[in-house]
Amino acid sequence: MITMKKYITRTILPYVGFGAMTGIGTAAVVVFYKYLAGKVIHLSEGGYTFIRQHLWALPIALVLLAAVAWLFHLVYKHFPGLQGSGIPTAIAAQRGLLRFRWLHSLIGTFLLSLTNFLLGVPLGTEGPAVQMGAAIGQGATHHKHKQNAWSRYAMTGGACAGFAVATGAPLSGLLFGIEESHRRLSPALLLVSSTAVMFSELTQQLLAPWLQIDAALFPARSLVTLSVAEVWIPLVIGVAMGLFAVAFLLYYRTIKKTVGQRLERLPLGVKIGAILVLTLLAGLWIEGSGSTGHHLILSLFDGGMTIPFLLLLLAVRATLTLGANTCGMTGGIFVPTLALGALLAAILGEGAMLAGMDEGYYPLILTLGLIACIASMMKMPVTAAVFAFEVLGCGNNVLYVIIAVVVSYAIAELFGAESIIETVLEDKTAALTAGRRHVKAEKDFPVNADSFADGKQVGDILWPAGVFVLSVTRGETHRTKGAHGHRVLHAGDTLHVQYTTTDETATLQEMAAIVE
Repeated sequence: MITMKKYITRTILPYVGFGAMTGIGTAAVVVFYKYLAGKVIHLSEGGYTFIRQHLWALPIALVLLAAVAWLFHLVYKHFPGLQGSGIPTAIAAQRGLLRFRWLHSLIGTFLLSLTNFLLGVPLGTEGPAVQMGAAIGQGATHHKHKQNAWSRYAMTGGACAGFAVATGAPLSGLLFGIEESHRRLSPALLLVSSTAVMFSELTQQLLAPWLQIDAALFPARSLVTLSVAEVWIPLVIGVAMGLFAVAFLLYYRTIKKTVGQRLERLPLGVKIGAILVLTLLAGLWIEGSGSTGHHLILSLFDGGMTIPFLLLLLAVRATLTLGANTCGMTGGIFVPTLALGALLAAILGEGAMLAGMDEGYYPLILTLGLIACIASMMKMPVTAAVFAFEVLGCGNNVLYVIIAVVVSYAIAELFGAESIIETVLEDKTAALTAGRRHVKAEKDFPVNADSFADGKQVGDILWPAGVFVLSVTRGETHRTKGAHGHRVLHAGDTLHVQYTTTDETATLQEMAAIVE
């Protein structure tokens, strides 16, 4: 049996310790990253302005883009784990679906995403922040064999901390790890994630003023309070955003099919080069078509853009963002997707103003649009609701936030639209495991004394991907218990597991780290 002293020293303290180390490290890196990203984005805006005023520089810029595309091609060839959006990559790593080397991932994500910001590629900072947090979590548990069993817990804490620091929303960051990363709640995940977020928030509050950066993603706004007679407003927004989520996913699959099949023979560097050139030309032609989309969202709250221009901007940004992501360029899709939702909400808002609605409702329409976007396009309804109150100041419109969230989510579910994050994750995992042989087998694993599994519930352990515990044998008794059971494991138990994997050696090593 596990004594209280052993439970505290071998379970509680490691969760808190790894969570604290990961949270502090993630906040330090991400705050500095946000500081540099702000400088780089400002430099990018200056570069675009210079080229607009001096068109002779355009051929030079095109040559430089070709060189950068070739460099990206070389990097992605040797480090495929750096490709694509940071959040899907981090989630795949937390679920054990892919493995990356933490230091390479940390440095590569940091540098490659900053390069994309310099070039004006419409990808965000929050994805790299989440991926770097996951990498730091893995690094914190990388030193000893037994500590590898803690790796995915610490990675989850790091991802939550990265999201919290990037968005200035600690509660939303905590829910992100529960609702999106693992889609289940367990005491272990809650403890390590909440500890990581807590220490990351403390660290950010110390560092952000020193670097003079704003921790909040959006400034606080005063929003009108809706009445019951105005319930149609969140209903319309929810329906529109839900349908847009369906259309957006179909558009993503179309671009994915075009790039992956019709342009399959083209080298990756050529595809990246094409996206960079299109980004440059669009940025010179339409202000707001490039960069992360954060400044665009802020400017949309000021209003004044015509509906035709908003439609054009929506089409261009959707194409460039999905094109960059499909080609595997490093960056986030959370804020860029929010920018698309904000554009659609702005179109609805401008239409409502033309129909005679008071202008005071416009900021609320945009805010509800952002919330419905998170709920439907990213399929995170709980996180969306908390984000509304924590970041967007919707405390006086609780009922209408819930309506917008539920309606948009229900519409997306009705048409079978998956989360854009989950869809990208599945595509990336399939690409990285393409051509590998799947091994399916069953094996017994004895639980050793003082192992990671000793004293923990079956359902509280993050088993390797593809592993399912069929039964637990103790002495003369034999009980079948699924991987989400409440059966507490003890030294001397024998686990009979079934696993399906493309890397049997790595799967067995992960199991050994848990039971030995």
